[in-house]
Amino acid sequence: MGASLLKGLDYEEALLLGLLLLVLLPCRHRFHRHAALFALRFTAGWWLSVGLIAATVTWIGFTAYERVHYNADLWLHFGFKGDAARFLQASAGLATVMTGFVLWKLIRPGSRNPPPLASREDLAKVLPLVRQSAGTNGTLALLGDKRFLFSESGRSFLMFGIQGRTWVTMGDPIGDPEELEELEELEELEELEELEELEDLIWSFRERCDESGARPFFYQVSAESAHAYTGLGLLLYKLGEEAQMELTGFGLEGASRKNLRRNHARVERDGATFEIIGRERFEEVVAELRAVSDGWLGDKSAGEKSFSMGSFREEYLSYFDFAVVRLEGRIVAFANICGSGGKEELSVDLMRHVEAAPHGVMEYLFVELMLWGKAQGYQWFNLGMAPLSGLENRALAPLWQRLGAQIFSMGEHFYNFQGLRAYKEKFDPVWRPRYLACPGVLSLPVVLLDIAARIGGGLVRSLGGKGGNPKEKEGGRG
Repeated sequence: MGASLLKGLDYEEALLLGLLLLVLLPCRHRFHRHAALFALRFTAGWWLSVGLIAATVTWIGFTAYERVHYNADLWLHFGFKGDAARFLQASAGLATVMTGFVLWKLIRPGSRNPPPLASREDLAKVLPLVRQSAGTNGTLALLGDKRFLFSESGRSFLMFGIQGRTWVTMGDPIGDPEELEELEELEELEELEELEELEDLIWSFRERCDESGARPFFYQVSAESAHAYTGLGLLLYKLGEEAQMELTGFGLEGASRKNLRRNHARVERDGATFEIIGRERFEEVVAELRAVSDGWLGDKSAGEKSFSMGSFREEYLSYFDFAVVRLEGRIVAFANICGSGGKEELSVDLMRHVEAAPHGVMEYLFVELMLWGKAQGYQWFNLGMAPLSGLENRALAPLWQRLGAQIFSMGEHFYNFQGLRAYKEKFDPVWRPRYLACPGVLSLPVVLLDIAARIGGGLVRSLGGKGGNPKEKEGGRG
């Protein structure tokens, strides 16, 4: 308004802007995102756009006033009717400001370095947040292969990894259920401050990427939080579906559970027994667990993976209880148990067995663990992702959906897509979509390769094999 009054006492425009301000003031609480103009990284495209705008405005001005004869007095003339003089003065001011801004950008300190890999202090800080989280995905923060970005309150965080120029988060924000609940309930504005903090956390991650010239990607985000990412101008691409089974009604009775019941009985007849080993006994059994793990890796000719699934790291595994299957007193299969706060969700991460274990031993372990979880009061069991499942192969579907559906149906040489889906389907789960949120489609192939390399410990290793028997898949959440 003040600028309008200084521009030739344009009171009509100032009055209109004042009325608009009065209309917007009651909505102030909805405009909660903090601007970061001087913290942003200005790209070549941004500079080109600004230059074109400035050149166009200058050209229009010289064209409009080409009949006005130039003289030095124009620079010193001020008045309500001095449009040509005001144009020259404004152009000079614009050139001065842009030159000063460019010089400031050239001599200012460089962008911030990314946060370092998690330290012991960082892991100690996220541990209580992970244990009170409503989901089990947060346990991947304890691997020690990620970096953390905390919310202003310190009650929630994003975990992410870096591969080349790609910064990729692992899932949605993790932390205090009350704070995260607001990410999924935009309509409840009574607790808007917590919503603001979570959105600021996601925005802060993208701004940090922008400062460092990195590509921001959000991996395996849920449909419930999709609006938070589209609000950043990101596009969503479906990665597949996650299987979650309700435990309250689970059992081995009924015709639909006939195959599970038969396999369960067969494994028990072979002499297998199930046991839960508490984390306090980890040191007693770690050598035996490592022998099982090394045997599994040797049989599959596989290397350890990370980021979106666990690996055999003693410091990581020491946080968990274990479900084990014994044969003649010897551990032949195991999985670490991931439980969420409030007993909302139960899951497993690292799942391994020896070659001599009874056929169907991992299915037996799953069934026993589900029955144990039900008795403990857990609501859901998370069976993990089925990559590229649930994508539409229709003529009008987006290209990514059609391409992913083709790979799902014809890509068995590289990965047991259909076998993994069929294995999890036997538990009659609820399938929930998972997405990749990214700035645009052009960088998608490079980023997917970066993510694969980040998970597999290198691009060659990540693309190097089928990944084992789909009926006894290692699984995990990747």
